Amino acid sequence: MNLKIKNIKETDCTCDVLILLFTEGNPVQYKHLSPSLTKLIKRIFSKEFCGKQNEVLLVPAPEDIKPERILFVGLGKKNDVTREKVRQAGGKSAVYLKDKGIRKIGLSTQILASLKLSPVDFAEGSFMGLYAFRKYLNGKGKKTIDSITVLSEGSEGFQKKLNEVKTITSAVSFAKDLVNTPANDMTPSHLAEVARSLRKRKISVKVIEKRAIRKLGMGSYLSVAKGSNQPPKFIILHYHGAKNPPVVLIGKSITFDSGGLSLKPADGMEKMKYDMAGGAAVLGVIKAVSELTLPVNLIAILPATENLIGGSATRPGDVVQAIDGKTIEIISTDDTC
Repeated sequence: MNLKIKNIKETDCTCDVLILLFTEGNPVQYKHLSPSLTKLIKRIFSKEFCGKQNEVLLVPAPEDIKPERILFVGLGKKNDVTREKVRQAGGKSAVYLKDKGIRKIGLSTQILASLKLSPVDFAEGSFMGLYAFRKYLNGKGKKTIDSITVLSEGSEGFQKKLNEVKTITSAVSFAKDLVNTPANDMTPSHLAEVARSLRKRKISVKVIEKRAIRKLGMGSYLSVAKGSNQPPKFIILHYHGAKNPPVVLIGKSITFDSGGLSLKPADGMEKMKYDMAGGAAVLGVIKAVSELTLPVNLIAILPATENLIGGSATRPGDVVQAIDGKTIEIISTDDTC
């Protein structure tokens, strides 16, 4: 979805839908509107809409203005409006309009300006709300919003903030795609390839293989992987954005966790593909930080493996040795890490 800024009046915005935001119970909030649109607002407020938080109402626009339809969106009580509520309004609006097949949207910022709030938060909510995992769909009937035109005075700083929120929400969607990918495709090896795909001038990527892991004495980590035919991958990324001491992020990356021989109940086990969500989040952070070229020294560590049952799986009662030399008795293979 494209984000554009245009310093034009609401009535001059050529779009499928113009979004007008309202606080609760106050129809007189906009200036410089056409008499026909002002009349429409007063009529809608008197009968069908009052501006409650996340309340939406789509109506045809008056024929003498350029938007084809108007979406009334509520922010709730004026004194209670926060950035989070603006984000929620953005998400609610985007999902509602996407489901209606709307392609081009205009966003009035008059109310946000009067509340000293930013349309960037609305845009963030819109991007987050539009996320959908489509990797295994055939693409037929796909609905999406092509563009949002923000009606505001443009500035370099404002455009930069819009670009930043687009980069951040793109990284969030990237992480969500990894989490939603089924475990037969999202193996430790595939996760390592995803990490390698992030390699660029300021990002180094190292993947420690099983033989090297064993030489390092990482016995407790290897014990988790013993029941799987998929080799473990100990993934390390380093973003060199500054020379100060590094910030280290560690993301749990069990690409499927059956519980091992301490087998989990079947009900809900399909959700155990989410056990690598920590690693996905860390990769998303690396992606966002690098694309924003932030001045930080960042190290990401992803111990990736599967925890499955099998003839070679670790048993309850087994003793393994960790990298620091400490021996560990396994009581439950569902708690081993």
